[in-house]
Amino acid sequence: MQAPLNPASGAATHTGARRWAIGRDATLQIRHWGDEFVVFNPRSGHTHFLDVAAGSLLQWLVDRSLHENDLARLMAAQLGLPADGSVQAPLRLLLEQLDEQGLVDAC
Repeated sequence: MQAPLNPASGAATHTGARRWAIGRDATLQIRHWGDEFVVFNPRSGHTHFLDVAAGSLLQWLVDRSLHENDLARLMAAQLGLPADGSVQAPLRLLLEQLDEQGLVDAC
């Protein structure tokens, strides 16, 4: 997914948004069944049981890092919510929790 373009400059707009990626030291094994995700981090030896929001977020970050605004748009679309920023605060909390668990990093 591409970032929205600033009409004046043609540049991507990500003002104030952080970029997120799978944790630097994490080589995650992600499995899911329906809306339930199990994530094993071989480096830490921890297994995490995640809901669909957290599991989907990790799947989006497997192949590339993404800006927080892009993650918010993906999350809103998945939940069937308008892309009006209403998921921004819950998303930020979720990212912070995943960061504390060593699953994602701000980069």
